[in-house]
Amino acid sequence: MYNKETKGALIMQIEQIRSFVLLSTEKSISSASQKLHITQQGLSRQIKALEREMGTALFVRTNKGVELTNEGRVLLPEFQKMLAHYDKGLCELADYRKNHQETLHIAVCPGIKQAFGLEMFQTFQQKNPGIRLKLKFLSDIDCEAALYEGRANAAFLDWPIHAKEYDTSLIVKSPLVAVMRQGHPLSTCQSISMRQLAGMQIYIPDDSHRMSQRFAAHWPEFYQSVVLDFTTNDCEYFYQELPKQGDGVALTFRFLCGSLDPSLAVIPIEEESYVELYYCVRKDRSKSIALDCFSDFVRQQMRIREA
Repeated sequence: MYNKETKGALIMQIEQIRSFVLLSTEKSISSASQKLHITQQGLSRQIKALEREMGTALFVRTNKGVELTNEGRVLLPEFQKMLAHYDKGLCELADYRKNHQETLHIAVCPGIKQAFGLEMFQTFQQKNPGIRLKLKFLSDIDCEAALYEGRANAAFLDWPIHAKEYDTSLIVKSPLVAVMRQGHPLSTCQSISMRQLAGMQIYIPDDSHRMSQRFAAHWPEFYQSVVLDFTTNDCEYFYQELPKQGDGVALTFRFLCGSLDPSLAVIPIEEESYVELYYCVRKDRSKSIALDCFSDFVRQQMRIREA
């Protein structure tokens, strides 16, 4: 069976053969290792591993460097042909991928776009030219609708409603905070409660964002006691710009506040509330190799961030 371990072993064997062919030409471990961009010790280990697999010595040391043994001379033309076929195959595969890309439709909620930018997607695209990512930047409600209705192969969601029907990976968990201008009556507090915000002008995204739904469901007294401003669903604008304009308070999440204007204060909310952003794929839909590849990449990127 061909699996990831088999693939890794095959790549290792190809690199051993490439090292063997180059060393047979260079006749110098120092020169060959430089051209292969590996250490001399690394090159020696590859040759020894190949010799163990072949069951014979392939090189002998001389005063001038190294020379092929008789067995090595027998193998050289066959290994040269093997490398030529392998490199040709890689070129043909690259050409095919350029003209036969598989497209993945990925729905992306505003939080992911703001927290991580486009770098993660660009890196995947560069490493996987045969897979085209078509990103749809949507409100969180529309983002889940695209996944649930099959218009997206995968989605980055906050607070997914149909979580039981998805394979999910937690991307971000971040607490609720209040953003206000320096000099606001609450700006010197260590933390504030929802009760302290009663009667104030509160900025949150409009009804296409789950935040307003969660406030209405979990804190109905708060929801009814404040003056909500739904003027925009541009998340960055509502928590970076609107608080500068008066005594209004923007409710957002800590992970979004890394580069706020110094004129603004970020105060934790006492009541526990977290945004949880997930990478989600429908369980009941067939998964292509391309989607599995992207899912593996996303999880790898999350492990790197956690480390």
